[in-house]
Amino acid sequence: MNFSQEKAFQKLTHNLFILSSFMLRKMFIKHSVNGGGISVISYQLSVISYQLLVISYQLSVPTTKASGARKSAH
Repeated sequence: MNFSQEKAFQKLTHNLFILSSFMLRKMFIKHSVNGGGISVISYQLSVISYQLLVISYQLSVPTTKASGARKSAH
């Protein structure tokens, strides 16, 4: 998988902007009786948390793979 740290950071920043603007809008709009807005916010937070986890994993993988390749070559 071709991974670009810059693209990942741009995607994360974009998603955080969308989430924050969504939450600000919800503050000024009365919550629906069924609480649908809350589940949407919690879903978006979980998606962003997952993306942070994936990004942090991908940032740590290249050094691990490189050192592993060197060890197996010897």
